[in-house]
Amino acid sequence: MMDDTVLSKLTQKVNHPPPFSATELESITTLSLRHARTLEGLGQCTRLEILILTGCDMASLSDPLSGISSLTALVCHDSALSDIGGLADAQIGRMDLQRNLITDLSPLIDYPALQRIDVTGNPLSVESYRFIIGRLQDRGCLVRNSGEREWAINLRMHELDLPFSYYLDAKGYRLCRPGLGLTDLPEANHPIINPNDLEMLLSKDPSLVSTFFDKRA
Repeated sequence: MMDDTVLSKLTQKVNHPPPFSATELESITTLSLRHARTLEGLGQCTRLEILILTGCDMASLSDPLSGISSLTALVCHDSALSDIGGLADAQIGRMDLQRNLITDLSPLIDYPALQRIDVTGNPLSVESYRFIIGRLQDRGCLVRNSGEREWAINLRMHELDLPFSYYLDAKGYRLCRPGLGLTDLPEANHPIINPNDLEMLLSKDPSLVSTFFDKRA
């Protein structure tokens, strides 16, 4: 069964409702999905090169995308993605993975074509933040990641089972809810919160972090 969002987007791409022929699906090289709960069926787009995911709910990419060796760029923002393994056969040169729930970057060591990656706003493990990023940089990969303080807060929230992402943009430090578990619009309403205030709340009453979303940013 295809996710309704995936089905709708493929219908738009080939200009008719299903069923789709293998030739039609193979002709799709770029795809942008918003609020998909799974990527089931996407593996039929065997010549997909660029995939953009916004506010999606899948935890892993390996099952639906493992057979797509043509993939060169993956963008996934404000989503519940936690497992980035299983794509070593693809020639991915760019990965933009801001504001997800990723802890382990070690699978990236097996992605030889990777040149640029952004993992800002993820609760990276100590090993990933301190060592795996350095290994990627040593081989020439350009890595963008959270600053020390935002990273430590993200890791602390992960340890407390709080499914939030903390990041810094031009307007200040913001909090978001990756994936569709807590909101229908994970890419919107990211309240601004000072790191001192958030750290204090995590120490005293972590359950109150969700109340920041009751106010508009």
